[in-house]
Amino acid sequence: MILLLLCSLAYGEPQFTQLTKGEPAPFSGRLFNDEAVANLIVDQKSIEEACSIEVDFELEKAQAKWNYDYQIMQISLQGKLERANAVIESQSQEIDYLRGEHKPARTFLWISTGFAVGTLTSLGIYHSVKD
Repeated sequence: MILLLLCSLAYGEPQFTQLTKGEPAPFSGRLFNDEAVANLIVDQKSIEEACSIEVDFELEKAQAKWNYDYQIMQISLQGKLERANAVIESQSQEIDYLRGEHKPARTFLWISTGFAVGTLTSLGIYHSVKD
């Protein structure tokens, strides 16, 4: 029936007239009784309502999917932040430990040991060559 209405729109201006039984039609076309016209109007309204309901459903479905994806990303981000904070804390503890264990270089000890070894080596070479 909807196709019938759409087809009539494609051909030009819609025409309407009230007829009584036995009266000739002033133009060629389809003749609808009051029940058929009421049925067309009701069908049009029910199609509009069904379309509105379907659009609302699709919008709610899209909103629910967006909310779901957003929550998944938030949870993922929160997990990554917690992991990064744990790594940072672990590295900070390791740095503090290594700073506490670090012994400064004893330059005096190395210099005096090098001097003593060098002196003893020189004396040893001198006495072995002298004899």
